[in-house]
Amino acid sequence: MIQKFQEYLNSRLLLLRLEVSERISKTLAAFLRRIVLLMLFVLFLVFGGIALSLYLGDILDNEIYGFLAVSGGFLVLFFLFLVLSKPLMEKPFMNQVIKILFEKRNEQEKDTGQQS
Repeated sequence: MIQKFQEYLNSRLLLLRLEVSERISKTLAAFLRRIVLLMLFVLFLVFGGIALSLYLGDILDNEIYGFLAVSGGFLVLFFLFLVLSKPLMEKPFMNQVIKILFEKRNEQEKDTGQQS
């Protein structure tokens, strides 16, 4: 009897380790995906900002004014982002992590609910 209990306990511990590692790997994969997308978006902003600055510089007949105008626009966006970052970024990111971490539990609850 004790032998079977130890085997059961070892099996449960192994299952727990596998579930935790799966949840951690899914969370890290989602985080890495967001980092790559963010880096690509930053590159787009940098090159788009340079192109827009040069274009505005041609229109204004002074490249410095073009770069100043685009820099001012980025400064305004920075302050907007600073004010709105919590509702736009923190909560969705937290919700995504919670969703990934509790995904398995929700699937198990659905399965047991359907079998009843």
